[in-house]
Amino acid sequence: MSRPSYGARAKLGIIVPPTNTVNEAEWNLAAPDGVSIHAARMALHTDATTAEGKAALQADLDIALHSLKPAGVAVIAYGCTAGSMISPRHALAAHMMSQVDLPCVTTAAAIVDALEALDVERISVATPYDQRLNDHEVHYLNSQGLDVVAIEGLGYGANQSMARSNMIQATSAS
Repeated sequence: MSRPSYGARAKLGIIVPPTNTVNEAEWNLAAPDGVSIHAARMALHTDATTAEGKAALQADLDIALHSLKPAGVAVIAYGCTAGSMISPRHALAAHMMSQVDLPCVTTAAAIVDALEALDVERISVATPYDQRLNDHEVHYLNSQGLDVVAIEGLGYGANQSMARSNMIQATSAS
C-alpha cells in the first residue's frame, strides 16, 4: 500500500447525495497515486423539472460547490446519476462552472457524452434504484437519443442508503 500523497498531483471534488456512501469509496480506490478525493454532501431533489425544483437544486448545489472550492480542487463532479438527469444535458454543469470558475461535470452528461463518443445507440442499464427512478432514467436516456432495451435495479429509492447493500448481492443479482 502506498502512502497518501495529499493531492500532490491533483485534488478532485465530488458532490454526492447524503445516502450515497459508494461514490467516495470507489473514487478513492480508482484514484492514482498523488490524486486525492474531496467530497461534499447535498440534499436529494426529486423535482428537477419545474422552475421551483430546479431553483432548489441549484441553491443546494451552490452551497456544496462553494464548500469544495476552498479545498483547492481542480475539478468538481456532481456524482448523482438520477439527480443530474436534467435537460438540456450540460445545463447543470454550466451552472456549476458559473458558480466556481472550475471545470465541472455531471454523471448523466458524462454517461451520454461517452456513449455518443462510442457511437452507442442501444443500451441495457443496471442501477441501484427502484422502478420509479429507473423509469426516470429511461425517460432521460430516451430523450438523449438512446434506446434503453433493458433496465434492472436493486430496488433502492431516493432516500434509502446504498450503504446497506453489499457488493456480493449486487454482483450476483442476475
